[in-house]
Amino acid sequence: AVLKEAGKVQCAFTTELGVVVALIAVVGVSSVGSLTITLLSPVEYHGAIQYVPALALIAGIKAITSLVTTGVLTDKKTLWPIYIDSGAAIVALVGNFILIPYLHVWGAIFALGIAIILRLLCYLLIGQRVNSLPYHLPRMSLLITMVIVITIVISQTVTPLVTLCIGAFGAALLLLSAFITGSIPTSMLFSLIKKIFAPLHRSLNF
Repeated sequence: AVLKEAGKVQCAFTTELGVVVALIAVVGVSSVGSLTITLLSPVEYHGAIQYVPALALIAGIKAITSLVTTGVLTDKKTLWPIYIDSGAAIVALVGNFILIPYLHVWGAIFALGIAIILRLLCYLLIGQRVNSLPYHLPRMSLLITMVIVITIVISQTVTPLVTLCIGAFGAALLLLSAFITGSIPTSMLFSLIKKIFAPLHRSLNF
């Protein structure tokens, strides 16, 4: 709908904004996951904490893939999505057979991660050939790389409190980078500040 009503530039901007939101969600889930599992589950399940950042990252990539399917879907054909999703499923299945006997749970996670990344690349590359949109790929790649680094650092922490601190710092750094690179325009920041402080200002004056 955005593509039809506002054009390719606005559609690309909306997609990039969605990517930033997805990346912030990855950092948020990665940082609170260990605390949540520690507080809400028995000690026997605390070993699952080590998998949270990787699974959050995979979920984020899946969400980003959903955002960049615009080019493929505008072709109004169902064959490309069928080919891409079926191919990704086959890669994941083969990866499970190969990696799980050696890496166990991490084998399944790596197999799923490889399949999800290939699925993202296929939708992006094929979509750009079908209906090219002016994505700012360098700055989007920069933000994705930052989140990968942040999640790796989070996965190496040993206490929930440290994890929360690193997550908060990483989210703040990600937001700052999004504003600096233009993924989130400063006008949106000023508009948000106005919406937050205007009611407070009126109540204080009253």
